[in-house]
Amino acid sequence: MTISEASQLVLQSGAIASNGELFVLDMGPPVKIMDLAENMIRLSGVQGIEIIETGLRPGEKLYEELLVKTEELDKTDNSMIFIERDTALNKEEIYKKSKFLEMPVIQVMI
Repeated sequence: MTISEASQLVLQSGAIASNGELFVLDMGPPVKIMDLAENMIRLSGVQGIEIIETGLRPGEKLYEELLVKTEELDKTDNSMIFIERDTALNKEEIYKKSKFLEMPVIQVMI
């Protein structure tokens, strides 16, 4: 999916939003980075470019986990935009989850 295609889906999602829905965009099938690099080099017409695999750096992922079980999502008029079904949390659940985020503050004297 190109940047312009993704941007269009985001804009369309914003236009149909009405109540804080969580939109899931169908971005198409996964693309291998090596295939993408080879295609970009081939399409540029430049010869003699070497691709060097460096491996993963800290914090990088090998695979992106996507939520695309379309049978569990609500459909929209656009076949590439879905709405995730979600249940609202009550105040008590929100309070319990927010307590998890609280961390003690440690002061360091320099």
